[in-house]
Amino acid sequence: MPTFSSMTRAEKRKLWDILLNIVVILFSLWGILSAVFNILDCDKDHWNWGWKVFKYYTNDSNMLGSLACLLIAIYHIRYFKEDKPLPIGLIYFKLIGASSMLFTFFTVVATMGNVFTFWALFGFPSTLFLHTLSPLLCTFTFLFFDDVHLKKRFATISFVPILVYSFAWVIALLILNLPKEVELDNNVCPYFFLAIHNQPWYISALWIVGLSSLHYGVCLGLLCLKNLITKRREKQLSEKGSENSRKNS
Repeated sequence: MPTFSSMTRAEKRKLWDILLNIVVILFSLWGILSAVFNILDCDKDHWNWGWKVFKYYTNDSNMLGSLACLLIAIYHIRYFKEDKPLPIGLIYFKLIGASSMLFTFFTVVATMGNVFTFWALFGFPSTLFLHTLSPLLCTFTFLFFDDVHLKKRFATISFVPILVYSFAWVIALLILNLPKEVELDNNVCPYFFLAIHNQPWYISALWIVGLSSLHYGVCLGLLCLKNLITKRREKQLSEKGSENSRKNS
């Protein structure tokens, strides 16, 4: 195993990418385990959810993003000594995971009251990891590693996770056909706009369309920012290469 000082610039960058992706995975797992098993948490009174934590999009998106981070870390470890770029499919998968996690971060910031927003973003460790650190770190690794230009039309893939999640819940609630008061119970339905028996169907539809559009906006913004950062980095590398050529000539 080469020492850090003996590594090339590309290998050092790849090592940082591996380490940061692993940190995202650990943060998400710690947050999920704290909620599921009520362990490793400094404030046990807030969490006693068990496996029902997975009914929330925040936790599901963290698992999705962590899976993308895991696959990228494994790929980099497998081809660490080779100058082999990530498959484009893995990068788009990371885009889905990062945009899903970042969407939940923006949702918490935009929709919750000041006091609850602080707890929802910085409550140690579950909400701190799941709502704040994991989304931001996952976004950072997506933006600043593995330079590649992505096609804007692929931002539409952001519709997949949120629509699958929404329609899965709608179908489940239709099949269960629960009484209105039971359906509104937070222990049953994760979000009020999915309570289809307590409001006209088009209200739920409008919420789903609106949130999916916002999800798409986050994904598109992330994709464009990634392309901008990649273009700027390529320009810097090109200028540095030209400067070195002039010095050597």
